[in-house]
Amino acid sequence: MDKIWEEKRDALMEVQTARETAKDRKVEKVYQLTTEAGVTPTSEPVLFTAIMDLIKCDRTMTLFIATNDAGRLLMLKKIAGVNN
Repeated sequence: MDKIWEEKRDALMEVQTARETAKDRKVEKVYQLTTEAGVTPTSEPVLFTAIMDLIKCDRTMTLFIATNDAGRLLMLKKIAGVNN
């Protein structure tokens, strides 16, 4: 019986690890696309820090990845509270 629970626990841990790995890859992609759009800590610190809020929501990250540079800038400005 203990072996069955251990196998179930191990399987659940594998699923959790896979989800975390996928999310980490998504965060890395968001960072890459942000810098490609010209937003870096030195050039646009306010917009760059908006990434911290953006990565909290998986759906927002998905949209950010799917859109173009102009859309990404609009999203970062909205999150950062910039009215331009």
